[in-house]
Amino acid sequence: MGRPAERAVLLHRLAQAGRRIALYSSFAVVMLSFWSEIFARMSPITKDPFLGTIFGGVIIGIGVGIVIRSAMYSLVAYFVCSRMIDTVYDGLDSTKGVPLYF
Repeated sequence: MGRPAERAVLLHRLAQAGRRIALYSSFAVVMLSFWSEIFARMSPITKDPFLGTIFGGVIIGIGVGIVIRSAMYSLVAYFVCSRMIDTVYDGLDSTKGVPLYF
C-alpha cells in the first residue's frame, strides 16, 4: 500500500469514526512523534542491558498501572460475577468453603 492509499484509508476511517476520535487519534500521533524525537536525542541513562530492562519495566508498569487503575472496578466486577456464576453452576458446596475459627 503506497502513501496515497494509506492516507485515503486513514481519512475514510477517521470520517467513519467521527470528529472526536479523529482529534484524539491525531493528537496521539503528534505526541508520539514529538516524544520519540525527544527521547531519541537524550543520552542513555545506563549502558547495562539489565538495568535498561529494569528501567523499561518500571516505565511500562507505571503506564499499565494508570490504564488499569481506571479499569480496576470493572475487573473486580468481572471477578465477582464469575465467582457467582460458578456458585450458581456448582451449587453451594460446603467442601469448597473455608472454615473460619474465631
